[in-house]
Amino acid sequence: MSRTTPFTLSSIQSRLLVVVLVALTLMLGGLGTISWLAIRESTNRSLEERLALARVNADHLGYVLNENMVMLGSVVFAPGASLPAATPEQRQALHDIFITSIFDGGLYVVDASGKVLMAEPERSSGAGIEIASYPPLASALSTGKPVISDIYRKGNGEDVISAVVPVNRGGVLAGAIVGDIDPTGPGLRKILPPVRLGDSGYVEVVDSGGTVVASSLPGRVLENSDHANILRGLIERRETISGKCHNCHEGQSPEKRTEVMAFAPLIEEWVKWGVVIRQSEEEALAPSRNLFKGILAVSIPALTLSIVLAWGMAQSVSRPIVSLTGAARWLSRGDLSRPIRTSGTDEISTLSWALEGMRSKLSDSLEEITRWNALLESKVEERTNELERLYKELKAKEANREELLRKVMTAQEEERKRLARDLHDDTSQTLAALVMQLDAYEAPLASGSDPTSKLVEIRAAARKSLDSIRRVILDLRPSILDDLGLVSAIRWYAESRLQDKDVKVRVETNDYDKRLPNGMETALFRIVQEAVTNIVRHANAENAVIAVDFRDSEVAVDIEDDGNGFDAGKAKAGTMSTFGIHGMQERVALLGGTIEIESHPGSGTRISVVMPLNGNRTQNA
Repeated sequence: MSRTTPFTLSSIQSRLLVVVLVALTLMLGGLGTISWLAIRESTNRSLEERLALARVNADHLGYVLNENMVMLGSVVFAPGASLPAATPEQRQALHDIFITSIFDGGLYVVDASGKVLMAEPERSSGAGIEIASYPPLASALSTGKPVISDIYRKGNGEDVISAVVPVNRGGVLAGAIVGDIDPTGPGLRKILPPVRLGDSGYVEVVDSGGTVVASSLPGRVLENSDHANILRGLIERRETISGKCHNCHEGQSPEKRTEVMAFAPLIEEWVKWGVVIRQSEEEALAPSRNLFKGILAVSIPALTLSIVLAWGMAQSVSRPIVSLTGAARWLSRGDLSRPIRTSGTDEISTLSWALEGMRSKLSDSLEEITRWNALLESKVEERTNELERLYKELKAKEANREELLRKVMTAQEEERKRLARDLHDDTSQTLAALVMQLDAYEAPLASGSDPTSKLVEIRAAARKSLDSIRRVILDLRPSILDDLGLVSAIRWYAESRLQDKDVKVRVETNDYDKRLPNGMETALFRIVQEAVTNIVRHANAENAVIAVDFRDSEVAVDIEDDGNGFDAGKAKAGTMSTFGIHGMQERVALLGGTIEIESHPGSGTRISVVMPLNGNRTQNA
């Protein structure tokens, strides 16, 4: 039974899908790039068209304003006109201009001090008033240059735009003619050319303060533009601009839509206005967006169809592979009983035939191996039984060897005891009697004859023999070991052997009266005896310390000297004669203890022995 292959890059199905997706991505990426470039070109063209329209409107507005300024100047320069007198010709000229120009707010002729000389339409309060404080008139009279003002408020509270043309006579400023424009009247609105920009497009004229002077939308005049700060800078720098505005509308009312805006300033020096063309972005960029939607409408179904086709193709390849993978898993687990389905003549079917042949051969080989394994297991079992039997025999022989060695050592000690008793009871008694007899014969013969001197020599020899025999007896088996215990025997033996060689010895213990089993006491004494003998023969030491430490479950003996020392590594390796050390090691191993020998040439020797008590009950002397 096959299982679904997880979607990873290691599977053929996933790799096929990845290849198809990469190809589609590259294709759609190229198409998307071309589409994006086309959309961007369409967007830029729409913005350039609106910028060109703004420039045309700015040029048209500048032309109209210039024509009206020329009309103002023509009043003063009519034949026979003069200041300060107001002639009928001047009045008629003012009336004609009022009727035909954009100055629907009135016309004024003023002298150099700003006093009104003549007004149109005529007003009873017009002539004789002072208007020098009006900003555009003050600017024109001070600079001598014509000017069209921004919207400003007069003393009577009216919002007005003023156009001022200075009047010169003989190179001297004689006065000016002023034309007022009512921003809410039809004067400016009628000079705005009709612009067809769909349902949302409109045109506005703004002054240098960002105030809407004229607009194709009703109700916008006298309002501050929502781009006032930007427009003021553009007018000041005489720059044009076009683009999409988004962030500037954030936080405003919902009816504020994202727009496309184009701005062109008027190029005339005497007016600081600009023309703004605005349209909703959705309507202005509708062709570009429709192109983008068309691309999406084609690309998404194409991508979906391609993915479905790639998935189907991947499935047609991966399903037989998954089936073969499941069969391979069964083969790897050793299940060769399931035949592999084979059909077709393609590459995967060829692989199926090959796997089926391999399964058949593996099944035959496995049966053969099973038979051989059964035979091998029987042989191994026989050999194992034989080895166990031999191991038991070897273990029994080892136990017999240890028992024999223990009996040999016990017999050796018993023999030494017997020899010591015999020498003590027989030989030493005889020699003692000999000495006593010689002492008895010495007195009568003390006259100085030769026999007396001979007897003295015999007695000395006998005494010397007696001392030697006693020493041998003590070496064979010191009676003090049996009578007073291990520590006393060690102290006696170390002092009797080392002090004669001028070696200072110190014996330390935590319990003088502690008794151990006879075999353990004998082994420890013989180990100390061998160590002391080595100190006497080889160490050339000045000081020696022997410490016996009785513990709860073991006893430790340390022998240390400050003599010549030797190479302990060579002793362990067997490259030097160390019969005494080997004897110590055998005694320790027999009782299950441990021995450590630390020595270096010129740094003394330390022998540490630890014997386990093994549950043996100690006895107090």
